[in-house]
Amino acid sequence: MTRIGKGTVGALLGAALLAGCGGGGLSRAGPGDLSHGGVSIFVPDRWYGRILFGDPEGVVAIFQVANFKLGDQQGFEPPKELPAGQEDPIKAMSGNDVLVMVDAGGRFTAVASLPVQITEHSFVSPTNPGAPVPAGHAVAEATGCFNHRSLFITVDFATRPAPNDLLDSANAVLASLRVKKATSS
Repeated sequence: MTRIGKGTVGALLGAALLAGCGGGGLSRAGPGDLSHGGVSIFVPDRWYGRILFGDPEGVVAIFQVANFKLGDQQGFEPPKELPAGQEDPIKAMSGNDVLVMVDAGGRFTAVASLPVQITEHSFVSPTNPGAPVPAGHAVAEATGCFNHRSLFITVDFATRPAPNDLLDSANAVLASLRVKKATSS
């Protein structure tokens, strides 16, 4: 796998900012599939998922699947305002929280195959200045071109090192990732 120099925190914050800057999405509780533009991922029971769109046409889609409740939103409207004193659930991750994020708007050319699996070699060094990792978190990345669709995958564990049971759960979510072959324009 060829590592692309895209910052982990930048990707996580970018997804959150997309939602607040005119993007929108669809939120749902599992079990069930999230699907858009030929990409789908399964949201397990007692997990939550949403799709954020980075543009009004819905071309740039970011799938988020978490074992904690994500903020609600529908369509292209910005996420609902949080009540005073409440923190964004992604920023408030702690303990056994895990977030799987699939950004389907990348420009990667290295061919990759499914299923995607996070291994010990997937984790970003917590001291890497190009891809800073939130304090106490373990963050893993995978990138590639799957069926002619570029994906940037980030898995953020609120605990470092990532507990084996949570790693297994995240890999089970990633094993459900399906990518239909992109059509030529």
